[in-house]
Amino acid sequence: MTSQVTIQQMCMKVFEESYRNYTQVKSSGMLEAYILKIGNTQLLLHISLDANLLQFQYAISQKLWQKMPMARFINAVHRHNNHQYFAFLEYRQGNDLLMLDHITQADQAQLGYEMGEYLALLHSQKLNKAGKFSTDLKITQEYDLSIENLNGLFTTRLNLAVELGYVSRNQASKTI
Repeated sequence: MTSQVTIQQMCMKVFEESYRNYTQVKSSGMLEAYILKIGNTQLLLHISLDANLLQFQYAISQKLWQKMPMARFINAVHRHNNHQYFAFLEYRQGNDLLMLDHITQADQAQLGYEMGEYLALLHSQKLNKAGKFSTDLKITQEYDLSIENLNGLFTTRLNLAVELGYVSRNQASKTI
């Protein structure tokens, strides 16, 4: 099935689901990550209601990218029902930095928001794993889709950051 979706139409469900999950695990904070694969390209969207937790994850990612340059990132903040959701988006292509020359600096926050909307639609509608997508930024290409909850990604990166000396084990244990 080939699907054309306009990302601008889709935002709320993934954020609403994140909030429902958050109310169940409030004591430990929340970090959710979703992945979209387009050929060899992976886009990871990290979402959290806890700005401190996400900023900590973001800082760790920046440190790790210095050692293993394989991503670029976008910051986005979205407010819904008086709750503020913080997100950042990573692009990867194999082990190489994915350069998206057609995305300007001015478009970056909007793209982060729109990617959240797109993931929400795919998550809720369970679209087929092949087809096309388009956004208000006029990005249209074939995709091979895989959406997963990647909560374990944060723990893995945190452990790696401890091993590399970026974070103390004590600080890491308070974060997880």
